[in-house]
Amino acid sequence: MLKILRSSPHKADVTGVPMKDIAFISNEPTPYRLHLLKRLADEQPDLRVHSIFTHTFDTAHVPWQMDLSQIPRTVYFEQESLHHSNSFIQCWKLSGQIVQYLKTRNIKMVVLNGYGDLCRMMIIQWAKKHDVHILLRGDSNIHGQDKITGIRRMVKRMTLRWVAKRITALMPMGRCGQAFFDHWMGKHNLPSFICPYEPNYSQIRTCGPRSCSSFMQEKHFDAHRRHFLFCGRLIDIKNVDLIISAFERICRMRPNWDLLIAGTGPLEGKLKAMVSAELQDRIKFLGFLQFDQTIACYCASHVLVHPPSYEPWALVINEAVAAGLPVIATDVVGAANELIEPGINGLLIKPNDVDALTDAMLQISDGDTAKQMGSKTHEVLQRWQAKADPVMAIVNAANQYA
Repeated sequence: MLKILRSSPHKADVTGVPMKDIAFISNEPTPYRLHLLKRLADEQPDLRVHSIFTHTFDTAHVPWQMDLSQIPRTVYFEQESLHHSNSFIQCWKLSGQIVQYLKTRNIKMVVLNGYGDLCRMMIIQWAKKHDVHILLRGDSNIHGQDKITGIRRMVKRMTLRWVAKRITALMPMGRCGQAFFDHWMGKHNLPSFICPYEPNYSQIRTCGPRSCSSFMQEKHFDAHRRHFLFCGRLIDIKNVDLIISAFERICRMRPNWDLLIAGTGPLEGKLKAMVSAELQDRIKFLGFLQFDQTIACYCASHVLVHPPSYEPWALVINEAVAAGLPVIATDVVGAANELIEPGINGLLIKPNDVDALTDAMLQISDGDTAKQMGSKTHEVLQRWQAKADPVMAIVNAANQYA
């Protein structure tokens, strides 16, 4: 069953401005996806974006509070929507529904987020036969690809080279994403439009002292202390255990610093059990935070620490930089390679190295180093936004293909 959620008519629908119809296909709604769709609706009156979601809105995987009615033409297919494991028949039914939707509205350009299910492959194949332009957007990056070996490596190469022959253009997040596509697709002549994830920067920048103070009171923070922050799911690949170990090493040398851990996940109990009795008051587990709470948490913190073994993008780095925090991150994170200038607004370290993480936390918490690095974050972010605005990437693509 097709469901279309929409707010009041889009201003271009009412004024009669000539329209370009494009479809934006994603799996689930997330705050950063909705932010991009809302920007397109608000800033581009000649674009009519159809926001199609392929997966069930499962609150276990989509825990954020979001108002989808703000986004014109939010579309999903209730009975055919996908889950996290799907049969050929499910994918075939949903792809047929999406194709019918595209055909009846004469949509000639599709921004397809991801390629990793049969439904998307079927849409790509149909689009190639019917002169519909598919622009593949993905957050994968080149780091970590050496761990894919054997039959998995062969299948991935074959899949992406099959995709490359049937799409019109690429929309990587940044340099590491471009390198990923070039590595797996081999020789190709596909144009690229850099189209990264981004949070609602203006909402982050407008977090005022009142919101920060209220959050600190709610969480019982001491306003005179300084805070390292980890923000994300508590899973193996994030290496939160390394942050706790590194903090335990430096805690006596940095007696005025605490560690905040925002997020939840299967390792929460194990991580809490790691904390020694003497640090129970200095390592605080905050649980899952909604976006407004996360913003307030950034405002109450002084350094973001994000050391995963691998992460395709990591929007948390965009958020922290927008909030004025310097960042310690591993060099296998997509966003870190774009938004951290080592020694200027943060530090890049190798993954899975507790010694390197310890040294970085010591260095950045020395004297006014964190404050000085934090003062440079907005300049770094401005440079990134100037060359990698996702709205302009979609507009430039639509001018060619829609």
